[in-house]
Amino acid sequence: MVPSLRLPRRTSLLEFLFLLALAFSLFYFFLLPGFHDYAKSGPLQQIKASQNNREIPLPCSLLSGANDTVVVLKTSAAEIEDRLPIHFDTTLLCYPNYLIFSDYAEKFQGYPVHDALATVDKSFRTSHPDFELWRRLQKHGPDGLEDEEIWDPERTTKDLDKWKYLPIVEQTFLRFPEKQWYIFVETGTFVFWNGLLEFLSELDAERTWFLGGNMGSGIVLSNAAVRDVVGLYRETREGWDAFTETQSSGDAVLAQALKEAGVELTPSWPVFQGRRLADMQYDRMGLWCSRTVSYAGVEKGNIAELWKFEQQWLRDNPTTPLLHRDIFTSFILPRLIIRSGRVDDWDNSSQDNATPAGNVDACTGICVADPECVQYSFEKDKGMCRFSGTSRLGEGRSGVESRWLLARVKRWGEGMGGCEGV
Repeated sequence: MVPSLRLPRRTSLLEFLFLLALAFSLFYFFLLPGFHDYAKSGPLQQIKASQNNREIPLPCSLLSGANDTVVVLKTSAAEIEDRLPIHFDTTLLCYPNYLIFSDYAEKFQGYPVHDALATVDKSFRTSHPDFELWRRLQKHGPDGLEDEEIWDPERTTKDLDKWKYLPIVEQTFLRFPEKQWYIFVETGTFVFWNGLLEFLSELDAERTWFLGGNMGSGIVLSNAAVRDVVGLYRETREGWDAFTETQSSGDAVLAQALKEAGVELTPSWPVFQGRRLADMQYDRMGLWCSRTVSYAGVEKGNIAELWKFEQQWLRDNPTTPLLHRDIFTSFILPRLIIRSGRVDDWDNSSQDNATPAGNVDACTGICVADPECVQYSFEKDKGMCRFSGTSRLGEGRSGVESRWLLARVKRWGEGMGGCEGV
Protein backbone atom coordinates (compact mmCIF):
# COMPACT_ATOMS: atom_id res chain seq x y z
CA MET A 1 0.00 0.00 0.00
CA VAL A 2 1.25 3.48 -0.85
CA PRO A 3 1.67 5.73 2.20
CA SER A 4 -0.82 8.57 2.10
CA LEU A 5 0.23 12.13 1.39
CA ARG A 6 -1.39 14.78 3.52
CA LEU A 7 -4.13 15.57 1.04
CA PRO A 8 -7.88 15.88 1.58
CA ARG A 9 -9.88 12.88 0.41
CA ARG A 10 -13.32 12.34 -1.03
CA THR A 11 -15.69 10.76 1.42
CA SER A 12 -17.27 7.36 0.86
CA LEU A 13 -19.22 4.78 2.84
CA LEU A 14 -16.02 2.81 3.49
CA GLU A 15 -14.31 5.93 4.75
CA PHE A 16 -17.28 6.71 6.99
CA LEU A 17 -17.12 3.25 8.50
CA PHE A 18 -13.39 3.55 8.92
CA LEU A 19 -13.74 6.89 10.72
CA LEU A 20 -16.48 5.45 12.93
CA ALA A 21 -14.21 2.55 13.88
CA LEU A 22 -11.35 4.97 14.50
CA ALA A 23 -13.50 7.12 16.76
CA PHE A 24 -14.52 4.04 18.74
CA SER A 25 -10.87 2.99 19.06
CA LEU A 26 -9.82 6.41 20.32
CA PHE A 27 -12.67 6.39 22.85
CA TYR A 28 -11.60 2.92 23.97
CA PHE A 29 -7.97 3.87 24.45
CA PHE A 30 -8.84 7.06 26.30
CA LEU A 31 -10.56 4.92 28.94
CA LEU A 32 -7.53 2.69 29.41
CA PRO A 33 -4.65 3.51 31.75
CA GLY A 34 -1.48 4.32 29.86
CA PHE A 35 -3.24 5.81 26.82
CA HIS A 36 -0.75 8.64 26.61
CA ASP A 37 2.15 6.19 26.62
CA TYR A 38 0.48 4.34 23.75
CA ALA A 39 -0.10 7.59 21.84
CA LYS A 40 3.58 8.47 22.12
CA SER A 41 4.66 5.18 20.56
CA GLY A 42 3.38 5.62 17.02
CA PRO A 43 5.08 4.02 13.99
CA LEU A 44 7.92 6.54 13.72
CA GLN A 45 8.59 6.39 17.47
CA GLN A 46 8.60 2.58 17.34
CA ILE A 47 11.14 2.68 14.51
CA LYS A 48 13.25 5.06 16.56
CA ALA A 49 13.07 2.81 19.62
CA SER A 50 14.06 -0.19 17.54
CA GLN A 51 16.99 1.74 16.13
CA ASN A 52 18.17 2.77 19.58
CA ASN A 53 17.93 -0.85 20.73
CA ARG A 54 19.69 -2.01 17.54
CA GLU A 55 16.92 -4.57 16.99
CA ILE A 56 16.07 -3.57 13.41
CA PRO A 57 18.75 -1.34 11.89
CA LEU A 58 17.33 1.21 9.48
CA PRO A 59 18.57 0.85 5.89
CA CYS A 60 19.84 4.43 6.00
CA SER A 61 21.96 3.72 9.08
CA LEU A 62 24.09 1.07 7.35
CA LEU A 63 25.53 3.11 4.49
CA SER A 64 29.18 3.27 3.56
CA GLY A 65 30.87 6.62 4.05
CA ALA A 66 28.40 7.96 6.61
CA ASN A 67 30.97 8.07 9.42
CA ASP A 68 33.11 10.42 7.31
CA THR A 69 30.41 13.10 7.45
CA VAL A 70 28.75 15.48 9.88
CA VAL A 71 25.30 16.92 9.19
CA VAL A 72 24.56 20.38 10.58
CA LEU A 73 20.92 21.45 10.96
CA LYS A 74 20.15 25.18 11.26
CA THR A 75 16.94 26.22 12.98
CA SER A 76 15.58 29.04 15.18
CA ALA A 77 13.63 29.40 18.39
CA ALA A 78 10.73 30.75 16.34
CA GLU A 79 10.32 27.56 14.30
CA ILE A 80 11.86 24.84 16.44
CA GLU A 81 8.69 23.47 18.02
CA ASP A 82 6.91 23.18 14.70
CA ARG A 83 9.65 22.04 12.35
CA LEU A 84 12.39 20.23 14.26
CA PRO A 85 10.63 17.28 15.98
CA ILE A 86 9.87 15.46 12.71
CA HIS A 87 13.61 15.22 12.09
CA PHE A 88 14.17 13.42 15.41
CA ASP A 89 11.92 10.63 14.18
CA THR A 90 13.17 10.54 10.59
CA THR A 91 16.29 12.08 9.06
CA LEU A 92 18.43 12.37 12.20
CA LEU A 93 18.08 8.62 12.77
CA CYS A 94 20.28 8.14 9.70
CA TYR A 95 23.21 10.38 10.58
CA PRO A 96 25.99 9.03 12.83
CA ASN A 97 27.24 12.58 13.43
CA TYR A 98 25.09 15.70 13.56
CA LEU A 99 24.77 19.08 15.26
CA ILE A 100 21.77 21.39 15.71
CA PHE A 101 22.30 25.16 15.79
CA SER A 102 19.76 27.83 16.63
CA ASP A 103 19.67 31.36 18.02
CA TYR A 104 19.07 30.01 21.54
CA ALA A 105 20.96 27.28 23.40
CA GLU A 106 18.73 24.70 25.04
CA LYS A 107 18.01 21.02 25.55
CA PHE A 108 15.05 20.52 23.22
CA GLN A 109 13.17 17.25 23.75
CA GLY A 110 16.39 15.84 25.15
CA TYR A 111 18.58 16.92 22.22
CA PRO A 112 21.31 19.57 22.62
CA VAL A 113 20.72 22.69 20.54
CA HIS A 114 23.69 25.05 20.28
CA ASP A 115 23.62 28.83 20.08
CA ALA A 116 25.11 29.66 16.68
CA LEU A 117 25.62 33.27 17.72
CA ALA A 118 27.49 32.72 20.98
CA THR A 119 30.87 33.45 19.34
CA VAL A 120 29.84 36.62 17.49
CA ASP A 121 31.60 39.72 18.83
CA LYS A 122 29.98 40.87 22.07
CA SER A 123 29.55 44.44 20.85
CA PHE A 124 27.24 43.21 18.08
CA ARG A 125 25.31 40.82 20.30
CA THR A 126 24.66 43.44 23.01
CA SER A 127 23.83 46.48 20.92
CA HIS A 128 23.29 45.81 17.20
CA PRO A 129 19.60 46.07 16.17
CA ASP A 130 19.82 42.80 14.21
CA PHE A 131 20.35 41.03 17.54
CA GLU A 132 17.23 42.37 19.25
CA LEU A 133 15.58 38.93 18.94
CA TRP A 134 18.69 37.18 20.28
CA ARG A 135 18.85 39.48 23.31
CA ARG A 136 15.17 38.88 24.04
CA LEU A 137 15.68 35.12 23.83
CA GLN A 138 18.61 35.25 26.25
CA LYS A 139 16.45 37.19 28.73
CA HIS A 140 13.09 35.48 28.40
CA GLY A 141 13.74 32.28 26.46
CA PRO A 142 11.33 31.10 23.74
CA ASP A 143 8.41 32.17 25.96
CA GLY A 144 9.38 35.73 25.07
CA LEU A 145 8.23 35.20 21.48
CA GLU A 146 4.87 36.55 20.37
CA ASP A 147 2.44 34.18 18.64
CA GLU A 148 2.79 36.13 15.40
CA GLU A 149 6.56 35.62 15.49
CA ILE A 150 6.10 31.86 15.73
CA TRP A 151 3.53 31.82 12.93
CA ASP A 152 5.99 33.49 10.51
CA PRO A 153 9.50 32.41 11.59
CA GLU A 154 11.20 33.50 8.35
CA ARG A 155 10.05 37.06 8.88
CA THR A 156 10.89 36.91 12.58
CA THR A 157 14.50 35.85 11.98
CA LYS A 158 15.23 37.65 8.69
CA ASP A 159 17.66 40.13 10.30
CA LEU A 160 19.35 37.66 12.63
CA ASP A 161 19.67 34.53 10.52
CA LYS A 162 22.51 35.78 8.28
CA TRP A 163 24.80 36.10 11.30
CA LYS A 164 24.66 32.35 11.95
CA TYR A 165 26.41 31.00 8.88
CA LEU A 166 30.12 31.61 9.42
CA PRO A 167 29.94 30.92 13.19
CA ILE A 168 28.13 27.63 12.48
CA VAL A 169 30.89 26.53 10.12
CA GLU A 170 33.55 27.53 12.64
CA GLN A 171 31.87 25.80 15.60
CA THR A 172 31.26 22.66 13.56
CA PHE A 173 34.91 22.45 12.54
CA LEU A 174 35.94 22.94 16.17
CA ARG A 175 33.84 19.93 17.21
CA PHE A 176 34.55 17.72 14.17
CA PRO A 177 37.92 18.77 12.70
CA GLU A 178 38.68 15.46 10.96
CA LYS A 179 35.52 14.70 8.96
CA GLN A 180 35.78 14.51 5.18
CA TRP A 181 32.43 16.14 4.42
CA TYR A 182 30.33 18.82 6.18
CA ILE A 183 26.65 19.00 5.19
CA PHE A 184 24.69 22.12 6.19
CA VAL A 185 20.89 22.03 5.93
CA GLU A 186 17.73 23.70 7.19
CA THR A 187 14.59 22.18 8.70
CA GLY A 188 12.88 22.36 5.30
CA THR A 189 15.68 20.51 3.51
CA PHE A 190 15.21 16.85 2.65
CA VAL A 191 18.37 14.93 1.84
CA PHE A 192 18.29 11.51 0.19
CA TRP A 193 21.05 10.15 2.36
CA ASN A 194 22.13 7.23 0.21
CA GLY A 195 22.12 9.39 -2.92
CA LEU A 196 24.29 12.02 -1.27
CA LEU A 197 26.81 9.51 0.08
CA GLU A 198 27.09 7.82 -3.32
CA PHE A 199 27.57 11.19 -5.00
CA LEU A 200 30.29 12.21 -2.55
CA SER A 201 32.05 8.85 -2.88
CA GLU A 202 32.84 9.76 -6.50
CA LEU A 203 34.68 12.95 -5.50
CA ASP A 204 38.21 13.40 -4.19
CA ALA A 205 37.59 14.39 -0.58
CA GLU A 206 41.12 15.82 -0.29
CA ARG A 207 40.23 18.69 -2.65
CA THR A 208 38.34 21.86 -1.78
CA TRP A 209 34.66 21.38 -2.65
CA PHE A 210 31.68 23.74 -2.32
CA LEU A 211 28.49 22.05 -3.51
CA GLY A 212 24.82 22.99 -3.36
CA GLY A 213 24.96 26.79 -3.25
CA ASN A 214 22.44 27.52 -0.50
CA MET A 215 21.49 25.98 2.81
CA GLY A 216 17.86 25.53 1.74
CA SER A 217 18.81 22.78 -0.68
CA GLY A 218 21.89 21.84 1.32
CA ILE A 219 25.49 23.02 1.26
CA VAL A 220 28.30 20.44 1.23
CA LEU A 221 31.88 21.44 2.00
CA SER A 222 34.94 19.23 2.02
CA ASN A 223 37.35 19.25 4.95
CA ALA A 224 39.86 21.33 3.02
CA ALA A 225 37.18 23.92 2.17
CA VAL A 226 36.03 24.19 5.78
CA ARG A 227 39.60 24.42 7.05
CA ASP A 228 40.41 27.25 4.63
CA VAL A 229 37.29 29.31 5.23
CA VAL A 230 37.48 28.91 9.00
CA GLY A 231 41.12 30.01 8.91
CA LEU A 232 40.17 33.10 6.90
CA TYR A 233 37.26 33.89 9.23
CA ARG A 234 39.41 33.65 12.35
CA GLU A 235 42.10 35.90 10.88
CA THR A 236 39.70 38.63 9.76
CA ARG A 237 36.67 38.16 12.02
CA GLU A 238 35.98 41.89 12.47
CA GLY A 239 35.91 42.41 8.73
CA TRP A 240 33.45 39.56 8.26
CA ASP A 241 31.17 40.94 10.96
CA ALA A 242 31.15 44.25 9.09
CA PHE A 243 30.49 42.47 5.79
CA THR A 244 27.65 40.41 7.26
CA GLU A 245 26.02 43.61 8.45
CA THR A 246 25.66 44.78 4.83
CA GLN A 247 24.26 41.53 3.41
CA SER A 248 20.68 40.30 3.17
CA SER A 249 21.35 36.56 3.46
CA GLY A 250 23.74 34.19 5.18
CA ASP A 251 24.15 32.20 1.96
CA ALA A 252 25.72 35.28 0.36
CA VAL A 253 28.03 35.78 3.36
CA LEU A 254 29.27 32.19 3.31
CA ALA A 255 29.67 32.12 -0.48
CA GLN A 256 31.80 35.28 -0.40
CA ALA A 257 33.95 33.95 2.43
CA LEU A 258 34.52 30.70 0.54
CA LYS A 259 35.40 32.63 -2.60
CA GLU A 260 37.96 34.75 -0.77
CA ALA A 261 39.38 31.57 0.75
CA GLY A 262 39.89 30.25 -2.78
CA VAL A 263 36.96 27.82 -2.76
CA GLU A 264 34.74 28.17 -5.82
CA LEU A 265 31.19 26.84 -6.11
CA THR A 266 30.99 23.66 -8.19
CA PRO A 267 27.72 23.63 -10.18
CA SER A 268 25.71 20.67 -8.95
CA TRP A 269 22.21 21.17 -10.38
CA PRO A 270 20.10 19.11 -10.85
CA VAL A 271 21.56 16.74 -8.24
CA PHE A 272 21.01 19.41 -5.58
CA GLN A 273 17.56 20.78 -6.23
CA GLY A 274 16.77 24.36 -5.24
CA ARG A 275 13.11 24.08 -6.21
CA ARG A 276 10.48 22.82 -3.84
CA LEU A 277 8.98 19.37 -4.30
CA ALA A 278 5.55 21.01 -4.68
CA ASP A 279 6.37 22.79 -7.95
CA MET A 280 9.13 20.65 -9.43
CA GLN A 281 9.21 20.77 -13.23
CA TYR A 282 10.28 17.23 -14.07
CA ASP A 283 10.33 17.95 -17.80
CA ARG A 284 13.23 20.40 -17.49
CA MET A 285 16.11 19.32 -19.69
CA GLY A 286 18.60 17.11 -17.91
CA LEU A 287 16.46 16.58 -14.82
CA TRP A 288 14.45 13.39 -15.42
CA CYS A 289 17.35 10.91 -15.50
CA SER A 290 19.59 12.73 -13.03
CA ARG A 291 20.14 11.28 -9.58
CA THR A 292 18.48 13.20 -6.77
CA VAL A 293 20.16 14.30 -3.57
CA SER A 294 18.02 17.02 -2.02
CA TYR A 295 14.88 19.13 -2.17
CA ALA A 296 14.34 22.55 -0.62
CA GLY A 297 11.29 23.93 1.18
CA VAL A 298 9.78 20.55 2.10
CA GLU A 299 6.98 20.81 4.64
CA LYS A 300 7.15 18.51 7.63
CA GLY A 301 4.47 16.06 6.43
CA ASN A 302 6.44 15.39 3.27
CA ILE A 303 9.69 15.14 5.26
CA ALA A 304 8.16 12.08 6.93
CA GLU A 305 6.72 10.70 3.68
CA LEU A 306 9.96 11.11 1.73
CA TRP A 307 11.95 9.55 4.55
CA LYS A 308 9.69 6.49 4.67
CA PHE A 309 9.84 6.30 0.88
CA GLU A 310 13.64 6.34 0.97
CA GLN A 311 13.81 3.57 3.59
CA GLN A 312 11.56 1.37 1.46
CA TRP A 313 13.57 2.19 -1.66
CA LEU A 314 16.77 1.14 0.10
CA ARG A 315 15.17 -2.16 1.10
CA ASP A 316 13.80 -2.87 -2.38
CA ASN A 317 16.57 -1.34 -4.52
CA PRO A 318 19.75 -1.33 -2.42
CA THR A 319 22.07 -0.95 -5.43
CA THR A 320 19.90 1.25 -7.65
CA PRO A 321 20.49 5.03 -7.55
CA LEU A 322 17.39 7.12 -6.91
CA LEU A 323 16.63 9.41 -9.87
CA HIS A 324 14.28 12.36 -10.20
CA ARG A 325 12.23 10.09 -12.48
CA ASP A 326 11.74 7.72 -9.55
CA ILE A 327 10.45 10.50 -7.31
CA PHE A 328 7.76 11.24 -9.87
CA THR A 329 6.82 7.67 -10.87
CA SER A 330 7.19 5.99 -7.47
CA PHE A 331 6.41 8.76 -4.99
CA ILE A 332 4.21 11.42 -6.60
CA LEU A 333 2.17 9.45 -9.14
CA PRO A 334 0.98 6.76 -6.69
CA ARG A 335 -0.25 9.50 -4.38
CA LEU A 336 -2.23 11.06 -7.20
CA ILE A 337 -3.70 7.68 -8.15
CA ILE A 338 -4.79 6.86 -4.60
CA ARG A 339 -6.70 10.18 -4.61
CA SER A 340 -8.26 9.38 -7.98
CA GLY A 341 -6.66 12.54 -9.36
CA ARG A 342 -8.98 14.79 -7.36
CA VAL A 343 -7.87 16.98 -4.44
CA ASP A 344 -9.70 19.97 -2.99
CA ASP A 345 -8.02 22.82 -1.11
CA TRP A 346 -4.90 22.00 -3.08
CA ASP A 347 -3.04 23.92 -5.80
CA ASN A 348 -1.25 21.70 -8.32
CA SER A 349 0.67 24.63 -9.83
CA SER A 350 -1.04 24.55 -13.22
CA GLN A 351 0.41 27.63 -14.89
CA ASP A 352 0.47 27.19 -18.69
CA ASN A 353 -2.72 29.14 -19.43
CA ALA A 354 -5.94 30.28 -17.76
CA THR A 355 -9.56 30.98 -18.63
CA PRO A 356 -12.66 32.07 -16.66
CA ALA A 357 -15.19 29.39 -15.72
CA GLY A 358 -18.14 28.87 -13.42
CA ASN A 359 -16.95 25.70 -11.68
CA VAL A 360 -14.38 22.93 -11.76
CA ASP A 361 -16.54 20.77 -14.04
CA ALA A 362 -16.27 23.41 -16.74
CA CYS A 363 -12.49 23.25 -16.36
CA THR A 364 -12.69 19.48 -16.83
CA GLY A 365 -14.34 19.83 -20.21
CA ILE A 366 -11.77 22.35 -21.40
CA CYS A 367 -8.83 20.21 -20.30
CA VAL A 368 -10.26 17.02 -21.81
CA ALA A 369 -10.76 18.79 -25.13
CA ASP A 370 -7.08 19.81 -25.22
CA PRO A 371 -4.91 16.72 -25.91
CA GLU A 372 -1.88 18.47 -24.40
CA CYS A 373 -3.57 19.14 -21.05
CA VAL A 374 -2.69 16.70 -18.24
CA GLN A 375 -3.85 18.62 -15.16
CA TYR A 376 -5.84 21.69 -14.15
CA SER A 377 -7.11 23.63 -11.17
CA PHE A 378 -10.07 25.87 -10.37
CA GLU A 379 -9.68 28.91 -8.13
CA LYS A 380 -13.12 29.47 -6.64
CA ASP A 381 -12.97 33.09 -5.55
CA LYS A 382 -11.64 34.22 -8.94
CA GLY A 383 -13.69 31.81 -11.05
CA MET A 384 -10.57 30.89 -12.96
CA CYS A 385 -9.37 27.63 -14.52
CA ARG A 386 -5.64 27.05 -14.90
CA PHE A 387 -4.15 24.31 -17.08
CA SER A 388 -0.83 22.56 -17.54
CA GLY A 389 0.76 20.21 -20.05
CA THR A 390 3.18 18.92 -17.42
CA SER A 391 2.39 17.22 -14.14
CA ARG A 392 3.27 18.62 -10.73
CA LEU A 393 2.44 17.65 -7.17
CA GLY A 394 1.45 21.04 -5.76
CA GLU A 395 0.62 21.96 -2.18
CA GLY A 396 -2.27 22.83 0.11
CA ARG A 397 -4.16 26.03 -0.71
CA SER A 398 -7.63 26.87 0.52
CA GLY A 399 -10.26 27.54 -2.12
CA VAL A 400 -8.50 25.76 -4.99
CA GLU A 401 -9.67 22.47 -6.52
CA SER A 402 -7.03 20.46 -8.38
CA ARG A 403 -7.51 17.65 -10.86
CA TRP A 404 -5.22 15.34 -12.84
CA LEU A 405 -6.19 13.32 -15.93
CA LEU A 406 -4.43 10.21 -14.67
CA ALA A 407 -4.23 8.32 -17.95
CA ARG A 408 -2.57 11.33 -19.55
CA VAL A 409 -0.29 11.84 -16.55
CA LYS A 410 0.89 8.24 -16.91
CA ARG A 411 1.46 8.69 -20.64
CA TRP A 412 3.27 11.96 -19.94
CA GLY A 413 5.64 10.14 -17.58
CA GLU A 414 6.15 7.30 -20.06
CA GLY A 415 6.85 9.84 -22.78
CA MET A 416 9.69 11.28 -20.72
CA GLY A 417 11.54 8.11 -21.59
CA GLY A 418 13.62 5.55 -19.76
CA CYS A 419 16.96 6.09 -18.11
CA GLU A 420 18.90 3.07 -19.29
CA GLY A 421 22.57 3.14 -18.48
CA VAL A 422 22.24 5.69 -15.69
